[in-house]
Amino acid sequence: MRWLFFILVMGSVGAADAPRTGMFTLKIGDRMDVTMHGYTLAEGFSFSHEDIVGKMHIKANALRQLNLKPAPTPVAARRHGALVYLFNGDELSGDIIKLTEQSLEFDTWYAGKLSIPRAQVQWLVPGTGGVVFDGPKSLNGWGAAIIGVLLGDDIDSGVEGITIQDVFADSPAAKGGLQIGDIITHINGKPYTKKELMIAFVKSQKIGDKLKVGLLRGDNVKVQADITLGSLHWEFDNGSFISKGTGYVIGKELKWPPMASVDFDLEWERDIALDVMLCTDRLHSVSYQNAYLLRLTGGPSYLYRNTSAGEGDLQTTSLGSGNPAWGSARKAHVSIRVDRRTATIVLLVNERLVRKWVDRAGFAGKGSVLQFNPRTDSRMAIHNLRISEWNGRLPKAGPSVGQSGAQDALQLHKGEQLTGQILTVDQGKLNLKSDFGPISIPLGKIANISFAKKTEKAPGPKPNEPQSKSFNLGRMGKVSGNLLEWSPKAVRVSSPVLGELNLAPSIINSVQFR
Repeated sequence: MRWLFFILVMGSVGAADAPRTGMFTLKIGDRMDVTMHGYTLAEGFSFSHEDIVGKMHIKANALRQLNLKPAPTPVAARRHGALVYLFNGDELSGDIIKLTEQSLEFDTWYAGKLSIPRAQVQWLVPGTGGVVFDGPKSLNGWGAAIIGVLLGDDIDSGVEGITIQDVFADSPAAKGGLQIGDIITHINGKPYTKKELMIAFVKSQKIGDKLKVGLLRGDNVKVQADITLGSLHWEFDNGSFISKGTGYVIGKELKWPPMASVDFDLEWERDIALDVMLCTDRLHSVSYQNAYLLRLTGGPSYLYRNTSAGEGDLQTTSLGSGNPAWGSARKAHVSIRVDRRTATIVLLVNERLVRKWVDRAGFAGKGSVLQFNPRTDSRMAIHNLRISEWNGRLPKAGPSVGQSGAQDALQLHKGEQLTGQILTVDQGKLNLKSDFGPISIPLGKIANISFAKKTEKAPGPKPNEPQSKSFNLGRMGKVSGNLLEWSPKAVRVSSPVLGELNLAPSIINSVQFR
């Protein structure tokens, strides 16, 4: 703790009092878990620690990195479909208002309306209407509601019903008095003889729903049990799916676009052991699927091709592995790209390409369900889950530019490419001056737009300006600039390209100090 005497000053920062827990790393290598209260140019960052009396002030030039735990999503937050990438490396999600010869007018919930100099725009993804799912908001709709029993085969007892082979401890079944050997005959008065149909009905209910379960016990004694559905090994907390055990899968049927991106943040306590089933035709089971199974582990990650002709038939083929660099932070951003047309699956971790698989046998997924199946008792958390249309771009491989960047270029969703001079984007249409005349194209038809290379460079920092920083905005992107103030209302950043920004404090996940 020797360094504290050199760079810390005890006191308080009156202008900033917006606590966020996290960890800072100093340039000399020291780290500390702290609560961050804010920042001013005069006094630096204000931190507190449970073992230190009062608040600590640390100047920005002493820091290497600041990592913050996720904050609750503000009410004002909304989905954005478009993505803009600037020549200086900044990347922002938002909505396109219009494009003129001078600027791109861009709307965001976390920084308001931005006017971006057109000369600084490298490429643009319109992304209109491409978000399939954005959440999660709860476990409801993901098949997490359970009774908590292990069922035998259909009518394996000679009685029309389904035999309970085991009752799991602390489950709704155990609390409701169900016993091993009981035969479930009815739920809410409706008879059930097929296990799959009964499971589908239960999982379609919500956690907390009450069911009346009709049973045969012993010498065919009729019993009725009142069961309050719950979840086992899955819970929802502050915008996250949290798994604490194995044996239960959650899944949801989705409307997958032909090219899709599945993105989520993954945190783990001890181990990474998670199966992600893609485009499966089994909603409530991991057995006998026609799907791709991506197995994420702390070491290599594996992709399997599962095909099945029905019960009792399953063929699994390994398509190979990739080695993610998970890092030591015990959290990472996972992105899985799926192209049904070319039978391509891509895995990225922290925006780094891990592996691209192409299934030469054709696309195996015959359904529209996304599933998560934990394979460890250690805690894992999934948050910021988003399924959206993928434009085909991979890291460090932006949209292709016609004639080596001499002209603007746009790629349509069907794969065609057009080059020329992009004039404007207005009222949902792009106007292009091509070699064969003017063209007007709806943004919904365009996968991505790449702008011709410019000789103009982004302005550099002014003399005596504060140290430049890179702000990670989670799935909303990243922005660079100089930190002016961090208060409960806004984080003020001076960007050489975008001017002064007022960022929503909750959007910032980390800050990298240069």
